Amino acid sequence: MRKLPKERPEKCLTEIAKNIRLWNLVEKNNKKLAELQRKMSKCQKYSRQWKRYNRAKQYLLSKSKRKKKRSRCHNQRMSQWQVGKVKKYLTYKLKAEGIMLHKREERYTLQTCPVCGAKKNVRGRMYCCSCGYTQHRDIHGAANLLSKVLYENRIQSLPFEIQKPTYLRIA
Repeated sequence: MRKLPKERPEKCLTEIAKNIRLWNLVEKNNKKLAELQRKMSKCQKYSRQWKRYNRAKQYLLSKSKRKKKRSRCHNQRMSQWQVGKVKKYLTYKLKAEGIMLHKREERYTLQTCPVCGAKKNVRGRMYCCSCGYTQHRDIHGAANLLSKVLYENRIQSLPFEIQKPTYLRIA
C-alpha cells in the first residue's frame, strides 16, 4: 500500500492566496457587468450607445469564461434525469446476457498517454503525444478505459491494435 505524501503548509497557503485573488477578479467582473447592464437598461434598445455597452458586455463575458445559459426546458430535463435508474436498467440487461458490468473511474483516461504515461490536455479530434503516439480522442479515451478494466486501474498500451475509424458521409 502506498502512503500519500503530506502536503506542505506553504503549498496550501499559496493555493488559498490564488483562490482569494481569483475570487476578487470574479467579484470585480461581476460589478463591471452589473454596471454595464444598468447603463444598458437606461438606453433605448439597439441604439448606438446600447450597442457599445453590449459589445463591452460580450467582451467581459468572454473573458470571464462563464457558462452559457441553457434553456429552461433543457435544465429541467437534466435535473430530472435519473442516473441510478439507467445504471440499474443497464446492469439488469447485461446480467440477462451474462455480461458483467465493471464500474471504473474515467478520470484522466482522455489525458493520459498509454505508451509513456504522460498527461496532456486534448485539443481537437486527435490525441498526439510527444512520444509519437497518435489516436482519435474518442477511441483513445475508450481504449484507456478498457485498459483500466483489464489492468486493474492502470493505463498502459493494449496487446492488440485498434482499427482506425471510417467516416461515412451521407450526401
